[in-house]
Amino acid sequence: MRLEYFQMIDRLRSLRFDATVIFTVFSQNPLPAALMCYLAGIPLRLARCRENPYHLLTDWIVEDEPHERLRHEVRRQLDLVASVGYCTSEEDLNLSIPTAARERAAALIAGLGLANSRRWLVAHPGASAPSRRYPSELFAQAASELIAMHDLQIVFTGDASERELVADIQRRMCESSVSLAGQLELSEFAALVAGAPLLPSVSATAKDSWSRQTTVKRVNNTSLATTTGYTDQRVYSLAPSMSYELDFWGRVQAGRDAAVATALALPAVVALARLFSSQLYGVTAFDPLTLAGAVALTAIMVVLAAALPARRAAAVEPMQALRTE
Repeated sequence: MRLEYFQMIDRLRSLRFDATVIFTVFSQNPLPAALMCYLAGIPLRLARCRENPYHLLTDWIVEDEPHERLRHEVRRQLDLVASVGYCTSEEDLNLSIPTAARERAAALIAGLGLANSRRWLVAHPGASAPSRRYPSELFAQAASELIAMHDLQIVFTGDASERELVADIQRRMCESSVSLAGQLELSEFAALVAGAPLLPSVSATAKDSWSRQTTVKRVNNTSLATTTGYTDQRVYSLAPSMSYELDFWGRVQAGRDAAVATALALPAVVALARLFSSQLYGVTAFDPLTLAGAVALTAIMVVLAAALPARRAAAVEPMQALRTE
């Protein structure tokens, strides 16, 4: 084992934790983290594992994903702690923002002249892993287009290490923007986000990675070590996109769909007309006037059915629609 592993074991041992819960996804192996906690003398150790962990885990939940079922990651971890009796009646995520943080964020917004404006948004381009960052030139392009289309003010955020990233995006933009990178504590950032009219986000991954992470924290008066097991996983790239479609009250799309449906139905209509002409007196197999009238009537009905709801949707303020979504 490397020196830093022994240092982590010594740190865990010095904090004298009562229990550890090892959170993993189904592709991760909890045993390396369990071994560290075992060597650190933590008496209770809970995790999901496929193979028999023997003495490395005192509470072993057999891994049943992905072959038997798949759950949301939060549901998976809630079920894990519930297996040893720790349940909650409120599963919604709640974040309590201190009053001082709200006041500090409000003062910053007022200082930027945005206190009485709803036309600004928070843009957070940074990420802990470079593979999760949207390219600077594309982020700058997206921000510039938002300013051009909606006359927005862009407020960039990030920690101190992301100042250069934000500055690079600002240099690539033609329009002016504001940077608060490195100026906010976590609670103040949360307050800023809570008060922002719009918060776009982009997340993408694009490379293989080996991830190791150990988090230590104290909950109430009980010591608890929470560790994420070692993982060796392949992460595939994701290309996000966002676009607007110009549609005249929905008539373009509705008319297109109606035309396609009519074109597909016409051969069947002609075939049925031949069948009916042999059974009914005075009915011809092909009547151009009747067919043209039916097509015209269908088109009129489609346009009328689409116009009212599409016009109502077009009247919605774009900023409000994006924020609702």
